[in-house]
Formats: sequence, C-alpha cells, structure tokens
Amino acid sequence: MWTYTAPLRDMRFVIEEVLRAPEAWSGMPAFAELDGMTSGQILEEAGKFASDVLAPINGAADLQGCTWSDGRVTTPAGYVEAYRAYIEGGWSALACAPAFGGQGLPMLLNAAFNEMIVAANHGWTMYPPCCTGPMNASPRMAARH
Repeated sequence: MWTYTAPLRDMRFVIEEVLRAPEAWSGMPAFAELDGMTSGQILEEAGKFASDVLAPINGAADLQGCTWSDGRVTTPAGYVEAYRAYIEGGWSALACAPAFGGQGLPMLLNAAFNEMIVAANHGWTMYPPCCTGPMNASPRMAARH
C-alpha cells in the first residue's frame, strides 16, 4: 500500500527560517493574526489529510481508473469521499478571501498544501481544479485581483 509522510520539518524550515513568512505576515493586515504556531498547525493538518485520506486510495485508484458507462463517468473508489473530506475540511478555499467563503490564508500555505496532496495522490489532485479554475475565472473573483 502507498504511504505518504509530509516533509513538515522541511516545509516549516523554509517558511519560518528561510522566508521568515510569519514575520512578514505580522505586517500585513490580512495576515496580522497568523503566527508560526498557527501556520504550523495548518501544515500538520494538511499533512494528515494527504497521508490519511489521499495516499491510501492512490495505488488502487490508479489500477481501477475511471469508467464511462451509460453517459456517466465513475471515478475510482474513494475519490468521492476524499473530495467530500477536502471540501468539508476547508482545503478548497484555503487562500480564498473570506468574503467569498475562503479562509483568507497566504498563498504560501496553499502552495505547501498543494505540494503535499500532489505527492500523496497526483491522480486525485487533478480533480479539484475542475472547480477552482472556473471559480477563479469568474468576474466576481477577478474583481478582487
């Protein structure tokens, strides 16, 4: 069975020691309350999602693949449940503005999360952009940039 362990120590080193992101965030009104401890906890939870939800379905899903029958596509076993956990966990809107239902966190944390999920299950990771791409292209979202 495929396993994945997020390189949290390395990620935190880059974010906290090399980039000194928590110090920079303290000077940004949108992130002023975000500190290293909180961002570290977010990364830990992201690692759990990648390890506990996505990695276990990776190998079997690659072997099973998608199927087309009677005009419907069926994804591999576990994909629907993983997507539900992704949405319920707020991972889909990590860096989106709170005004649009997001958590308003820095893109740096979103990038670290994406690195984890791609490493844990690349096939599954190709599904969420099917929704976030159109959302980001919408006039409502474009207005915030």
